[in-house]
Amino acid sequence: MKAITIQPRLRDLAWVKEATGQTKLQIYRLMADGKFPRQVKTSANTVRWVESEVMSWIQDRISERDCVIDSRANDPNVVPDHDGASDELARSGVGYDQLQKGECS
Repeated sequence: MKAITIQPRLRDLAWVKEATGQTKLQIYRLMADGKFPRQVKTSANTVRWVESEVMSWIQDRISERDCVIDSRANDPNVVPDHDGASDELARSGVGYDQLQKGECS
């Protein structure tokens, strides 16, 4: 039986914007800061993103959110907002992307 190799799927900016909810400017700023997957140049005037890398970035954001919520769940001084974040977290100036992997136990 022949092994099947799955090729990476490349996606355009419109798809990346839709998948992440980020604007073009936000995506390029995140890339410049090393916080978002870099694009792949497919021709002289065309770039694409690897779908699995973008999906991994999205999953990392979800994991960071869950880590923050879990770490603050038993703190009586933190009152969650409607989106699961807290006023305390917002006032602290700590963004989800500033959390380091592995801090969540």
